[in-house]
Amino acid sequence: MDPFAFNSERLWVSFFSPEQLKSSLVRLEGWMLFNRVIWGSVGLLILLATWLRFSFARFFSGKEGRQKDTVGAEPRPTTTESIPFASANFASGYWLPVVFSLAKMELANMLRDNYFRIVLLAGICGIALSFWSGGTIAYGVTDAPRTTRFLGNYDHNFFYLHFLIILFFTGEALHREKASRFAAINDSLPPTDRMLYGSKLLALGMLPLILSLLPMLVGVGVQLAKGYAHFHLSLYLSYCLGILLPKCLEFLMFVFAVHVLINNKFAGHAVALLIWWSIWLGNNGAVMNYNLLLYSFTPSYTFSEMGGIIPVTKPLFWFMMYWLFCGGLLLLLGSLLYPRGVMASFGERMRLARQRFGIRAKGVGTILFVGFLATGAYNYYKVNYQGTYLTQGEIIRRAVLYERQLKKYADDPLPSIVRYRLYTDIFPAEQRTATRADFTIVNRTMTPICRILLDGDELADYSMSCNGREMPVTYPLIYPRAAFSPFKSASDTAMYRIYFFPRSLAPGDTALLELKSTVELTGFANKWAPFDVLCNGTFFSGGLPDMGYDENDELKDAQLRERYGLPKRRESLPPWSDPAGISRLLFTNITGLTSFEATISTSGDQVAVAPGTLESSWVENGRNYFHYVLDSPKNYFDFPVLSARYNVLRDSVALPDGKKVGINIYYHPEHEAFFRWMQGWASVLFRLLWRLSLQRGPVAGNSHGLA
Repeated sequence: MDPFAFNSERLWVSFFSPEQLKSSLVRLEGWMLFNRVIWGSVGLLILLATWLRFSFARFFSGKEGRQKDTVGAEPRPTTTESIPFASANFASGYWLPVVFSLAKMELANMLRDNYFRIVLLAGICGIALSFWSGGTIAYGVTDAPRTTRFLGNYDHNFFYLHFLIILFFTGEALHREKASRFAAINDSLPPTDRMLYGSKLLALGMLPLILSLLPMLVGVGVQLAKGYAHFHLSLYLSYCLGILLPKCLEFLMFVFAVHVLINNKFAGHAVALLIWWSIWLGNNGAVMNYNLLLYSFTPSYTFSEMGGIIPVTKPLFWFMMYWLFCGGLLLLLGSLLYPRGVMASFGERMRLARQRFGIRAKGVGTILFVGFLATGAYNYYKVNYQGTYLTQGEIIRRAVLYERQLKKYADDPLPSIVRYRLYTDIFPAEQRTATRADFTIVNRTMTPICRILLDGDELADYSMSCNGREMPVTYPLIYPRAAFSPFKSASDTAMYRIYFFPRSLAPGDTALLELKSTVELTGFANKWAPFDVLCNGTFFSGGLPDMGYDENDELKDAQLRERYGLPKRRESLPPWSDPAGISRLLFTNITGLTSFEATISTSGDQVAVAPGTLESSWVENGRNYFHYVLDSPKNYFDFPVLSARYNVLRDSVALPDGKKVGINIYYHPEHEAFFRWMQGWASVLFRLLWRLSLQRGPVAGNSHGLA
């Protein structure tokens, strides 16, 4: 018997049981065993040689340290005296370079991310396509690619896309080490918790800046491509850096804190989306649209070529500060609960947070909390004390109370205004007007008139007298105090008033009414603020109260009317046989034609425009005064007054009868090029209007256009 075979068999049997021998496909014997022994020995020798010669210092020194010494080169010293001693210095100058270095690496990872590039490119293409094709067409004329149109389009369609982008990449940045299984090594390195936390926050802070500049970069590009060179850069910068950037920073603070607290990428995405969706639904569904309770929400705004962001930027600024302080508190909470290393439970993170809440954290938290309370108190005072916030239920109940209390005055006869003299002072910088108006009224009905209902809900205050005598007045509608205004009076007197004539106006009688009123924007609106009086571009109706009962203020929903026991609304159009309905304009209480005269003063840098012929203008005490008269032909009672920093384009046209008529076009100075082009068409247009007017009545001596 071969001794080798005999020995291998014995070796095989000694290592394996009979059951294993029966189930093995290849028996470890003979040359198979000899092969395993040889190559196993070779592997052990290689492993031993590698272990003896491997050096961590040379491995981490880079390519140069791993290069072989060239032939003939002097041998490197092997003594430890030539190796410099490395010392770690964690003094105050250590943390700042490390934070910026870590932030730079984090930002580079985000910018090199293919998903980020794809999302950014898709967003740019979507914005460009929306800007390019979003022009409105009126009477066959395409709207110019104006900055205000671009920003309005962007704010309406793309604003909340920022939240989703920031949410996704914040989760990627905060959980990148866990996904790559580097977290255990990274969390054991010398940088402090604040350094790791701050570096990620600093890197992610560049994302809101990039997203905020997109509408300006894309908008200017589209305007250049369309050959439109009026960019309105001040408006771009005001919106991008004054509104969009703070909003995106608030988004970042919110999602950053949520991801830190949840400590799971996908669960953090879900929780942040659920919270944000609830806030958005509450605001847009009118369930709870109180901005002081809805994170990052502010009063509404719009864009104007003449006024920029309107109505005013002051409410936006204070609400932005309020939510930035709130976001700072969220970041502070996240820094205290920032997970590092292997933590078993949330209770362990809470115990660590108490240790981290030292003197510095307490100081920062105190500043943020005081700032949050101070700005919140100021906004509350402006919204709920100087103004009034009403919930949806309160709006409905007030409409019900309005109809129940004032419906009995709906059929009161109303006088007709035959002459209207207006004296108003406009203060654009203060967004305030002071008005005195004289009305000549006549009773054209068949019923004596003893009282008149006035609605001044858009006025700060007003009063009225008749023929120089004070008129008795009552306040027929008292609202209960708003729920969010506990510091106000228990009852809220509405601006509806009933004035009684000293003696009833018999049919055909006339009287002279004198009305004084003020329009002033006080406080902040929770949503839309009345912005008739602006710093540039005022457009208001003289600051006058409405006359008579207004059915448009009634509750219109049929189900709600039935719930509150209100009768079905009558048809908005009066019957053809109703003499009162026939004698007045549709949807209003206005009856008959009125002559108009106005003396308007405004600031020294603005021009006031009103219907009629400009009889005279002068300057007094640094203010501009204008006197307009509209006597023939008369007009229905709707006389808007405008004030702005207009340029005036003056021209005249000779009519076929030899009479010259002046043409004045008031326009925004930045529209100079457009109206120079229009000047050539003004004469043709006016001749056409004059020929048409020959069939309808006389033409006034001057024509005023406005743009």
